[in-house]
Amino acid sequence: MHGMRWMMGALGALGLAAGYVVGCSNEADDCDRTLTCSKYLTTTGHDGGPDGDGGNPSCDGDPTTDPELVRDECGAFVSASAAPDGNGTKAMPFATFADAAAAGAKRVFACAGAYTETVQVTFSGGVDVYGGFTDCAASWTWDASSQAEIATVADTPGVVLDGGANHLENVRVTAPAAVMPGASSIAMLVNGGSLAMVNGVLTARDAKDGDAGATLGDDSTLDGDTGATGADTCSPGGTHSGAMGKTKMCPDGTSSTGGSGGDGGDAASNPAGNGTDGSAAPMASGMPDGKGGNGEGQNASAVCGTGNAGAAGAVGSSGDGGTSPGVISSTGYAGAPGADGGIGKPGQGGGGGGGAKGIASGTCMGTPVNNLAGASGGAGGIGGCGGAVGGGGKPGGSSIALVVLNADVTLTGVALVAGKSGAGGPGGSGQNGGKGGPGGANGAGGPAADACPGGKGGKGGSGGPGGGGQGGHSLGIAFKGTKAPGGGTFQIDMTANGKGGAGGVNNTTADMGKGADGLAQECWDFGTNKACGQ
Repeated sequence: MHGMRWMMGALGALGLAAGYVVGCSNEADDCDRTLTCSKYLTTTGHDGGPDGDGGNPSCDGDPTTDPELVRDECGAFVSASAAPDGNGTKAMPFATFADAAAAGAKRVFACAGAYTETVQVTFSGGVDVYGGFTDCAASWTWDASSQAEIATVADTPGVVLDGGANHLENVRVTAPAAVMPGASSIAMLVNGGSLAMVNGVLTARDAKDGDAGATLGDDSTLDGDTGATGADTCSPGGTHSGAMGKTKMCPDGTSSTGGSGGDGGDAASNPAGNGTDGSAAPMASGMPDGKGGNGEGQNASAVCGTGNAGAAGAVGSSGDGGTSPGVISSTGYAGAPGADGGIGKPGQGGGGGGGAKGIASGTCMGTPVNNLAGASGGAGGIGGCGGAVGGGGKPGGSSIALVVLNADVTLTGVALVAGKSGAGGPGGSGQNGGKGGPGGANGAGGPAADACPGGKGGKGGSGGPGGGGQGGHSLGIAFKGTKAPGGGTFQIDMTANGKGGAGGVNNTTADMGKGADGLAQECWDFGTNKACGQ
């Protein structure tokens, strides 16, 4: 694991094309700030002698025991006290590990000290990092008791090793506490390849709680409309049709329709018309309500009947709490949110009011008239639309020292420290359904009997409450692959796992929609959903 990682041939070609000779000096003018400088390149297959082209001796070996390997030709240099425009040479080191990673360095000599990174540090294809060098203004001497301490950027895995063979020695990585809601704190992520880490610490600070699910306030646009008014006995015309029932279309495509009022009877004193039933699509719970009223003279009725009120719409379904353990991937960790509730159902329209009989003669506005049609019934009020869903609570973030994805990892003298994970957000409560519209007024009888009003529309069902989000985890290692990491010591507070969020008000699912509590474990296998090795 201490062997030199060779640069791609194409990069060597770039160096030659730019006029750089293998074995450039430490003078700043000899190298630009890219990989065209030969300090990132070396020859292979040598025993320490010069290569056939007059190049430098081999860089094979352990730089912690062989000071001759600590030179520009064998790696990039990093020092926290360096100027920000360094080019990675011993004379002009990079100031951050992110600079060395961006330059594609395969071996890094790091001066012991505190580094503050402002972007994620990602090494691709393998890297050797030695973080215990001291006296960096002169000799760059290895000190086994010293370490490079890397403080990473928040809300993303701090150091990512993306494939290849990696060796980290005397390196301490600390991920800061998460900042955004539901964000995790992850010190290091190894995605494929291998890692041998020696004498170091990986620390994840506290994660953030997840956000609550959405809860919407009352919305008057969901209210049903008032039914239309019936015609009076003294209205013009020889017939008086019942008031027409109206339909309200709801935002989710459902609808509510008020029943039509009954027609007024004719002058021959035949029975007046019945009001029609109100309806909803889909059918409201409690149907058949919203029945139309009888017309005067119908079914031996001495008077007309008022339309019945419509049934209330059904409450939307409740959302389950987030119960899976979440997933780890190359981007880090994602927890399980609570499920949204269901949209409430529309209320049923009220039934139309029954009509009244006509009369042969009477007086309207002081004038005698003959053959008067009866007053017609008022239309039923339109039911309210269903309320919007209560949103599912968002998952809490996790505090994870090391994420390992399909990689062979060995830890020697490495401590893994995890902080407090975030609680899951509570589920949102469903929005109240719209109010039912009043029934339409009856036609006035004048010289004859009054017709009857329509029934009130049913209230829309409230939206269903959301489930609570899953609580985050406090883990030394989050693992997925075929071979669990070996070694390491753990500092995990077994009470630091995040609690699952509560379900929204009146959640009827299991455990009232509460999300699952997170885990506190030294190592958790996300492939088997068990502790590593079980």
